[in-house]
Amino acid sequence: MSTKAAATEYLVSRTHRFAHAKVALSAAVPLWTMRMTPETAFSKPDLTRLSDAFERHGEALVVGGPGAAEGFNALAETIARLSFCPGGVSTFGIRWLAVLKHKPDGTPYWWADQSPDSSVGLGDLPSKLGGLFAGQEPTQ
Repeated sequence: MSTKAAATEYLVSRTHRFAHAKVALSAAVPLWTMRMTPETAFSKPDLTRLSDAFERHGEALVVGGPGAAEGFNALAETIARLSFCPGGVSTFGIRWLAVLKHKPDGTPYWWADQSPDSSVGLGDLPSKLGGLFAGQEPTQ
């Protein structure tokens, strides 16, 4: 296979994975957000647990294999938590913002609204993470 053909195949593969990640996160992030409130979104034990999950499963999340599902769930939960930051968080071309909604019976719940974002790749996710896992406040 020529270098150009191999490069094209690689880019197509990455594009499909990126598209699949956006679809999967579009479903997972709002569901994680429903389990939180602004008061619980940045709890130290949960952030420590997520940091450990990324350490154990981060590579599998990127390249696939055992642990990829755990890595994906840690990513979705982290994005959900960061959606509570002022202005939300942008990643994978989507801006996530936690908003308070109400069920038909009036029960309140939090939901991660999604809007298209012009950023490509990780967007402002790295800057929002900043020192979050080190116990600092997320950046705005």
